[in-house]
Amino acid sequence: MNKLTFLLAFCLFQMTWSQNIEITYKVKFRPQKENDLMRIEYSLLKVNGLNSEYIPAKKMNDSLEVDETYLNFMVLQDAFQIKYYGSFNDLKFFYQEKPIDNWVIIPNSAGFQNNYKTQQAKIQLDGRSWIATFTPDISISKGPYKFQGLPGLITEIHSEDQDYSFEMISLKHSEEEKNLHLENYKKIEKKKLQIYISEFFKDPASKKLSLKNSYGDTFDYQPNGKKDENYRSTNAFIFETHQKYNNPIDKETFILVF
Repeated sequence: MNKLTFLLAFCLFQMTWSQNIEITYKVKFRPQKENDLMRIEYSLLKVNGLNSEYIPAKKMNDSLEVDETYLNFMVLQDAFQIKYYGSFNDLKFFYQEKPIDNWVIIPNSAGFQNNYKTQQAKIQLDGRSWIATFTPDISISKGPYKFQGLPGLITEIHSEDQDYSFEMISLKHSEEEKNLHLENYKKIEKKKLQIYISEFFKDPASKKLSLKNSYGDTFDYQPNGKKDENYRSTNAFIFETHQKYNNPIDKETFILVF
């Protein structure tokens, strides 16, 4: 019995699924459209009954340490809505969406994974086609990112273009509760956010900039109305930063990473 099988068996024996559950996913993705180099980060899915929090994690348990994270967003869900939290320049925002309900179960896809029954389903979301593997043996209707609504926990999901994949690597009961401090986030419609981002990239250096990366480094810039060297170098910096991660998980809404 491997480690993941043992963890799942232990959880099934010990827990009721209404308790606090913490699931770790390994995320493998291709940051740049023009580059086949893949990157690995980690994320945590915390489930408490019908509520869940999906947040980034910097350091996990396969000896790979990730200091800088590109996938800097949070997704909160309940039975009625999905809330996506992110930041763009000096805007800390969240937008709301309805829970996903357009899954299509793939015929003849039943199988076993780590001695648990599995099934596959597919979905279109945020401009990508996805295939999920879920287990009805674990009655948590949740998964990474915005994925939820299947009759069992999502243990693996990948985009058909192979640019993104999520693989569950651990599952445990958790007593720890932390506040996410979401009081400074402003509600915005997703369409308005798309317009805001599109307008930003037309001429970034013409706007006040306030960027912060996952190391805690900041970059502040105030335009002076002149297209001087400072203006040109700032635009070059923003476009270079954009190219580090120009293949976001949501093809409809790009979130700048610095």
